[in-house]
Amino acid sequence: MPPSTTTTTSEGYHFDEQSGVTTGLPCRGVIVPSSSEAKPGTHLDVVVIGAGYAGLITARELSWKGIGDMSV
Repeated sequence: MPPSTTTTTSEGYHFDEQSGVTTGLPCRGVIVPSSSEAKPGTHLDVVVIGAGYAGLITARELSWKGIGDMSV
């Protein structure tokens, strides 16, 4: 199930009349991990090979389903 709130990416710029130009793009698919790398010896539930469209969609769907320990 998709998150109900919109978060902001760390790339790009967005313009709207109320706030003008801001850094980041509004997106419901942003996944904010606690860290960007798994530490050696860490148990992962899923390893997604590839960060292209299919890999990122897979990671997003798994995070929505509650699979939190993954590496892309």
